[in-house]
Amino acid sequence: MIGNDIIDLEIALKLPKSDNIRFMNKVFSEEEKLHIFRSTDPEIQLWKIWSMKETAYKAHQRNYNFKPVLNPIKFRCFPNTGKVEIGTSIYSTQTEVTSEFIHTRIKSSAYQISNTGAVEKDLIKFMSTAFNAQIKDLLYYKDSHNLPECINLKTRIRVPVSLSHHGKFAAYVFPLINC
Repeated sequence: MIGNDIIDLEIALKLPKSDNIRFMNKVFSEEEKLHIFRSTDPEIQLWKIWSMKETAYKAHQRNYNFKPVLNPIKFRCFPNTGKVEIGTSIYSTQTEVTSEFIHTRIKSSAYQISNTGAVEKDLIKFMSTAFNAQIKDLLYYKDSHNLPECINLKTRIRVPVSLSHHGKFAAYVFPLINC
């Protein structure tokens, strides 16, 4: 199970979203809004919860092979534990908050953060090591539901990938097995 989201804080913090009542009501439950407004930095907390929702959404979509449809109000976040509930499914996330970005991923996955602007190229390089394969033998591609994979063309091994980018940052995540 994989999913991740990265947020460039330089962009995200330019226009405060916690003041936008329409946005807040559309995206966050009453409990989540209380959590945001009671925090010492509501904007950072808002983006942390958003990132958790986005990460769980990507894992949920891949888990059930759903077409892309994001409805964040239906996702219930528990920021203190990193858990996100979507219906009867529960996703455990892990979030890193720095002065430059927020990155959330599903626990038990490998990840890399890039700010080179060439994330697909970086991903293929990284996967060539994981696959012990030549770069020319690897292909990054998205399926009919827009879910990315890395495929070793020689062995036909397919590894699901979660790719996220925002501003000057990008991150990719893949499972720790099947490489």
